[in-house]
Amino acid sequence: FYAGGRIIEYCCRATRPYSEKQLREIRYLFETWQEWLARRNIRFLLVIVPNKHTIYPEYLPRWITRVGEKTRLDQITNYFKTHSSVEMLQLKEPLLEAKKRARIYYITDSHWNDEGAYVGYSHIIDRLSKWFPQAKPLPRSAFIARRVLQPGGDLAVMLGQEHHFKEDNIVLEPRKKRRARRVEADELLAKHQKERGRMREPLVMECEDAQIPRAVMFRDSMSVALIPLLSEHFGRIVYLWQDEMDPFVIEREKPDVVICEIGERGLVKDRYLRERLEELRQIK
Repeated sequence: FYAGGRIIEYCCRATRPYSEKQLREIRYLFETWQEWLARRNIRFLLVIVPNKHTIYPEYLPRWITRVGEKTRLDQITNYFKTHSSVEMLQLKEPLLEAKKRARIYYITDSHWNDEGAYVGYSHIIDRLSKWFPQAKPLPRSAFIARRVLQPGGDLAVMLGQEHHFKEDNIVLEPRKKRRARRVEADELLAKHQKERGRMREPLVMECEDAQIPRAVMFRDSMSVALIPLLSEHFGRIVYLWQDEMDPFVIEREKPDVVICEIGERGLVKDRYLRERLEELRQIK
């Protein structure tokens, strides 16, 4: 398990809960984004992917005991249900149910595997079908599960033991050829990202006869396994590896929907809220 960024305090032991003020600020942040997009007739979906700790607490060391009643993720979930209009998809419950049938996170890595990502993908498309009724996720039967023994993931790499701790990986291969194809990013968009110090270029996927016209997705590393699945449903979707909304990108792409995918461990950091609130001045 990953233990950096006070993840044990925030997400496991619940010893540092949000204050009421922080919860109000989180609501203000995402409602500001949603309102800015709504004025441009753009839908907004917030997707939160839980930590491996949250889905598999039974494998944590015994000293990591729960102290507080609710983790920060629990607080956000409960607060948004009763206090916010933001369309939020919290994947904790679907993943807890899915783990009864298959292993859905890597052993040597901090991320979900293809089985877990499929659960997230199917619920994202289901939620988007409220706005785009023609959108339907591919059934699990559309994929073949293949087991691959490979070097260990990011946790093994942190230990310098990726060749000692192997990963018995589960790969989902589509039975039919994927329709989505990668295209070159807009020159101005790529330049904009470079000027903002982004190490990774925008990833742009297009698909003919798609169910959803255009999208922009702000995402983190949890979306690596989502991209091949989600891209099949969009005429054009731009993936940006960042955790803040960028008005320039939205104005340039003019999407029908904006998706913000963020992992639990990134969202609950105090630094995340502080930095995002400072950037709100860009949202007019």
